[in-house]
Parts: sequence; structure tokens; C-alpha cells
Amino acid sequence: MGDQFENIWLRTERKKADGKVVGGTGGVCCVCWPVGPTAAQRRVLRKHGPC
Repeated sequence: MGDQFENIWLRTERKKADGKVVGGTGGVCCVCWPVGPTAAQRRVLRKHGPC
């Protein structure tokens, strides 16, 4: 899963206020992690493993 995320991140274009594409990645990431995951959430997290 980490490879898929990285590919999308690197393909994202960053644009200036005038709309021109500039170098570098344009990705922004916000990771939401449950404080006390439920049994179902723990199963999903185990299935996908760490990125």
C-alpha cells in the first residue's frame, strides 16, 4: 500500500496561484489514526499492515 501512496504522491502536480505547474510534489497528507480502535478497525489495520 505504501508504494501505491508514493506513486500518487509523486504524480500530483503542484500549481502556483497563477495556475502554472511548478516542480516538486503537490501532495498533502493527513493521517487519521483511531485512539482506541474497535475490533473491526484492528482487523483492517492488521490486514493492510504498516505502510
